[in-house]
Amino acid sequence: MSTTPGQGTGPVAVITGASSGIGEATARALAASGYRLALLARRADRIKALADELGNGSIAIQADVTDRESIVRAAGRVKAELGGTDVLVNNAGIMLLAPFTDEGHDDHRRMIEANLLGAITVTEVFLDQLRDGGGDLVNLSSVAGRTARPGNAVYAATKWGINGWSESLRQELRRHPPPAHDPQRNPRTANGTALSAERQTLLHLVAGRRRPCGLLPRRPFGQGIQVGRPDLLYPFTQVP
Repeated sequence: MSTTPGQGTGPVAVITGASSGIGEATARALAASGYRLALLARRADRIKALADELGNGSIAIQADVTDRESIVRAAGRVKAELGGTDVLVNNAGIMLLAPFTDEGHDDHRRMIEANLLGAITVTEVFLDQLRDGGGDLVNLSSVAGRTARPGNAVYAATKWGINGWSESLRQELRRHPPPAHDPQRNPRTANGTALSAERQTLLHLVAGRRRPCGLLPRRPFGQGIQVGRPDLLYPFTQVP
């Protein structure tokens, strides 16, 4: 567990797109379970008010997932003020639905840069902090990551992309285990197979009524998404 004097106690969760919707709801759920939060979003006033309301050392950081430098600065603040990252929730994204035409070029690029490249960039920047203690990585997907329909071609492409990237990353990072186990950070049973109550709570809170994307092997809740462990991460998707 990351700790920094004067910033409360509990594991640290970084949430992108935390100013509204799923991001805000996730922040409230994790805060209620004792997580300290780094709330990232473009709307500084919204996340500042939310951080003040949630307390326990939560901080608001204005950042844009399409602006790498803003994410690098955010990671620096998280490390300095909260001691590091235990959980990264890639939630930020936009959905712009319309028939596929050349007139939608700008919207197509916006969705790809925010939904797919944004998650990739944020993970690149925060990965070392997650690896330091075997942290958890959660990528939010969508029904559109398993199905497609007229009018959502590019949005669906970004979510299929999230799923493929997530599965590849799961296989890749499981080969590089984190440093020696710290029982204060991720307590496990003696045989190393059971998850801590912290991680089980995380999965249930973030997943809510969602289930693992159909592209990944089905596993019960309470397994998965620890960097360097066999079941690294899930992209979560709404139940149809």
